[in-house]
Amino acid sequence: MKAGAVMADGPFRFVRNPLYIGLWFVFAALALLMPVSGALFAMAAVTVFLLRLILGEEAFLSGQLGQPYQDYLRAVPRLIPAFATPRPPPAASRAGYRLCSRRPPPSASSPRWPSSPGATTTGSWAK
Repeated sequence: MKAGAVMADGPFRFVRNPLYIGLWFVFAALALLMPVSGALFAMAAVTVFLLRLILGEEAFLSGQLGQPYQDYLRAVPRLIPAFATPRPPPAASRAGYRLCSRRPPPSASSPRWPSSPGATTTGSWAK
């Protein structure tokens, strides 16, 4: 595992483990194709595995990142997204957070797509 800074942007504003939630739903969809006994066993095993993984990662990140991560733990739910009220990090601890930013829009001299034969490179798609 690596720990550089707290990620508090994108889906991580609403829930701490969006990828694990997605993985759980993929397994739930696959469980619909299994016999009932196999589906119950698989879902129980995946749930236990993911919970142990999440708890281990949280312990590791708490040790590596300190107070900014503790603030993030208090502000953002672990598994059930809080879509209604996205919670930004407290202002006092934002120094430890890494926020994603979008790339600036392309200028007219640098088109978004490679030019094809006969196409102009002056941003003609914006007309």
